[in-house]
Amino acid sequence: MYRIFILLFIISHAFYSAFAQSSQVVFLGSITVSGGKSYPYKLFVNDSDGILTGYSVSDIAGPDETKTLIKGSKNASKKQLTFKETKLVYTKSATEMCYLHSTLKAGTMQGAATLKGNFKGYRADGKTECGKGKLMLVCAQDILDKLLEIAKEDSIPQPLTPVRPITDIDEKPVNEADVAKILPGDRKVIVCSSSDVEIEIWDAKSNDGDIITLLQDGKPLLEHYKITYRHKLLSVRIADAGSTQLQLVAINEGTEPLNTARIKITSGGVVQYVDASTTVGKDVIIVLKK
Repeated sequence: MYRIFILLFIISHAFYSAFAQSSQVVFLGSITVSGGKSYPYKLFVNDSDGILTGYSVSDIAGPDETKTLIKGSKNASKKQLTFKETKLVYTKSATEMCYLHSTLKAGTMQGAATLKGNFKGYRADGKTECGKGKLMLVCAQDILDKLLEIAKEDSIPQPLTPVRPITDIDEKPVNEADVAKILPGDRKVIVCSSSDVEIEIWDAKSNDGDIITLLQDGKPLLEHYKITYRHKLLSVRIADAGSTQLQLVAINEGTEPLNTARIKITSGGVVQYVDASTTVGKDVIIVLKK
C-alpha cells in the first residue's frame, strides 16, 4: 500500500514540523475499519497556534473516495493530535456519511514522523456511532526527502570494478604479464605437475552478467553458470591417459562483449593463470597435460 502513497507524496505541501506554529502538514497512510478492511487516507492539517483546520481524503482514487473538512487541536507536551471530520466536501460513495473522530499519537518510524491511533465514526448528528478502527499515517515530506536522498546516491557513478575483486579466497594480486590470453575458438595446452588439479574461475574484468558452461571431456562441470568477481573452486583429475580437456562455452556475452573468464590452475604447488575470451559459437579449449 505504501507504494501507492509514495506516488502521492510528489503533490504534497511542504512539511516543516509536526508541532511547529503556523505550519502545514500532510500525512498519508491507511484507515483500517473493524473487520480488517483498509483504505488509503490523506490528512492535510493547517496548524495555527495549536488550532487545527484542514481536510481529509479517504479511499483515495477509489470508488468511495470522500473528502471532508476537519478541525481539531494539538497537545505538544503529550505529542498528540485530536481531530474530527466536520463537513462533507464531496463523495463518490452511495452510503450514508460517517464522520471520523480521532486522537493520534505522534512518533517516528525509520526517521519519518508518524501518527497512530484509534478512531470512532459518527453520523451527522454527532451522536450515532457508525464505525470504529485504526489510523496509521506517515509524514509525506519526510518520505519524499528520503526518496530524494536515495535518488541522489543512485546518481553517483559507481566504478565498474572494485579496487580488489570480491573473493572468498585470500589471494595476492596477479601480475597481468603472467596471465596467458586465449582468444575465441583457440586451444591451449597447460602442462601440470600433478594429476590432481584445482581450478578457480571468475570474472576479472567487468562484472556484466557473463554466463558459461564448462565441460571436462564432454561432461559438465558447470552449466549455465554466471561468473562474477567471486571465485568458483573446482577440482579435476587428469586421467591415466595423461591429459584431460576443458571446454569453455559462452552461453551469452553479458552486457559487454566478449564473455571473459579468468582461470587459475594449480597443480603440485605450481600456479598458472589464463584469460579465456569466448563468444557464442566459438568455444575455448584448454588441455591439461601431465
